[in-house]
Amino acid sequence: MAGPTTIEQFRQIALFADLNDTDLGRICSEAWDFRLVPGDVLFHEGDPGDRAFVVTEGQLEIRKMTDRNEMLIAVRGEGEIIGEMALLQSEPRSATVIARTPAHLISIPKAALDDLLSSSPDAARSVFTRLIS
Repeated sequence: MAGPTTIEQFRQIALFADLNDTDLGRICSEAWDFRLVPGDVLFHEGDPGDRAFVVTEGQLEIRKMTDRNEMLIAVRGEGEIIGEMALLQSEPRSATVIARTPAHLISIPKAALDDLLSSSPDAARSVFTRLIS
């Protein structure tokens, strides 16, 4: 089931924890939460990087093609961000992400974050401090 994300959900995400209510409301209004079942593909290597995802429940596998073989390179879980490079650059996905367990995620469109960061210096400082730490 997909639906809008609440401000309370965003308060639990480290990347956005220091945003004020106005900025939280703006990014929250553009984000959606959804669920995956084991085996669902979140995105494929080479897909456009147009959004990032926050894992609020479950585990996802990060897989990369190497010499015609797919290799598991990481497992991400609750509280972690997937596809964060889409927030910083416009390049294709560098890996494939597949649900290992039932998972709940929040989808954050790059355009929404770009808009927030360009219009709120406080939000920009807060988010970039979290991304580089």
